[in-house]
Amino acid sequence: MAFLHDPMTVFEVLYSAVIIIGIVVISGFCLTLAIFPKRDEIEIIERLGLSVILGFTPFVLLYFFDKNFNVPINFITSVLFVLIVCIGGLAVWGWRRGIIKQKV
Repeated sequence: MAFLHDPMTVFEVLYSAVIIIGIVVISGFCLTLAIFPKRDEIEIIERLGLSVILGFTPFVLLYFFDKNFNVPINFITSVLFVLIVCIGGLAVWGWRRGIIKQKV
């Protein structure tokens, strides 16, 4: 059987899987901080479970923007949407915890 490229090694597959899982969990964790800003509101197991579910938010948003506003799905937009979700989640968390002061 002829391959168009060399097949991936086990190390490359595991390395890629860890990177992808890390991206999903980190972006979801930032959103759980925004939703539950206090440490004692939710247990760590529940927070990690929600992190996995909410971690797909950047990709759902990217799909929405692709279908409605013709934003292309590529490496740059994927990274931008993950960063926007993480920064937004951390900003809301900081605002709710009082770290970011609001001017009235």
